[in-house]
Amino acid sequence: MLNKFQRPEESVEFGRELKEYVIKMGEVLDELSGGTEALKQAKDFIYSLIKEQDEEGFWALIPSPHVDGDIRVIYWYEPTYIATAIMMKFYMQHKNESKTIEGFDDALKKGLVASTGRGLKGHGYDDIEGRLKALQIFSKGEVLKFVKNYSEILPDFTKMIKAITNWLEHAIKTEHTRGDWGEDYKVEMEKTFELLNGDNKAIKVFVYGTLMKGNSNYERFLVDANFIGKFIAKGFALYDLGSYPGIIHSEIDKVKGELYSIDSNILRKLDMLEGEGSLYIRKLISVVNANGETQECYTYVYNHDVSKNVKVSYENQPWGLLTRDDYVWYASFGSNLLYERFITYIKGGNCKFNGQDYPGCRDKSLPKDSRPITIPYNMYYGNESSSWGKGGVSFLDCEVKGYSLGRMYLITRNQLKDVSRQEGRGEIWYNNSVKLGEDNGIEIITITNKSIRPHHNPSDKYLEVIRMGIKETYPDMSDFDVMKYLVECGKVRN
Repeated sequence: MLNKFQRPEESVEFGRELKEYVIKMGEVLDELSGGTEALKQAKDFIYSLIKEQDEEGFWALIPSPHVDGDIRVIYWYEPTYIATAIMMKFYMQHKNESKTIEGFDDALKKGLVASTGRGLKGHGYDDIEGRLKALQIFSKGEVLKFVKNYSEILPDFTKMIKAITNWLEHAIKTEHTRGDWGEDYKVEMEKTFELLNGDNKAIKVFVYGTLMKGNSNYERFLVDANFIGKFIAKGFALYDLGSYPGIIHSEIDKVKGELYSIDSNILRKLDMLEGEGSLYIRKLISVVNANGETQECYTYVYNHDVSKNVKVSYENQPWGLLTRDDYVWYASFGSNLLYERFITYIKGGNCKFNGQDYPGCRDKSLPKDSRPITIPYNMYYGNESSSWGKGGVSFLDCEVKGYSLGRMYLITRNQLKDVSRQEGRGEIWYNNSVKLGEDNGIEIITITNKSIRPHHNPSDKYLEVIRMGIKETYPDMSDFDVMKYLVECGKVRN
């Protein structure tokens, strides 16, 4: 390890020796950052830095400033960044001791001035790479802590660091991580962000599933992390994927979860758990709590299709509040094909299509999802319904295989019980629940009568509601095909 700052002498191997010396300077900073360097050795190195600093504040390893830009960055600015970071770290660790070192304050300030010369940029096409490398050097000197507590030493340096860290956070959050030549700095940017915040344990992560308190992975990964509070991620929708959830971008939805402060070691473990880069993508987002406080943090966004999974409404969050066993797909085939008509059974009130009043469900949460479904039985019109002008209403003939156009709604089992009650459970109405299969582990159930009901032609207004429901559910069907289907249903069985 270096005991003092001393420029290598020119030789045939000068270039290699320069690079090795820069590496050794970095090792000094690493040891200071880790707190393993004895105070006397640290002071000896500080003395040598003060002695060897030039008038402009640089600790250059080559004598002439009149060199190519890339060489100037490597052999002027990089050692200056390292030396300045060493002095920053020493100042924060041993502030009183620094006052006993003659010229310390002046050397530190001059080093900060010199470090602002290029705005931490690299050279040419290495602009971003150079900036990230400079930030990584300064992170070892706890630069964010330094500018927060000692911004008055050099306001211009503080202003530069804040601007660059804001650029870094914005680039990660908006995924603008590519350089002018298309090279992607995403991994290096995230690494730099972690290093900058690591010493202050300011790496924050928003979790919304198995990592929340009381769930399966909390004890394994976050029990020792700092719990910040309950937060909400706006612009995301939550989906139940089975034994765990996932979120995807959505303009109109939001997700409940918990915010934790973690270190880089926990973050690496979470990356492995979530299959970062494959199953999930770790992204920088903003979350807000009930008091309106906003925090920047990481979260894991699902990286695959969710169309066959269950969307969890905001009312039924956080994830785990309701399990898959609490849900059912209700498969409709008559007037409930029309969403507006079906919602009367959920929310209650007057149905404008038949003029009837309905109590609605005890749980008036809207369906979590709805999808078309082909029902393997024929639909027919039976009974005489006073609600629909004493015309027939839709039933299924479950004695033989057939084909009906359906629409299934994702609701709770208790809601299905209330819907069935409003449809009528009497002997001549909908007294039979029929399981049609499963969709991603959730039962699909329809209701009809146990026996074939007497055929009766439907009223025009009833047929019109079904027609609108089919067009809403199957928008690609032609008007002719819809009417043909409805007519055929009237011929199925007498």
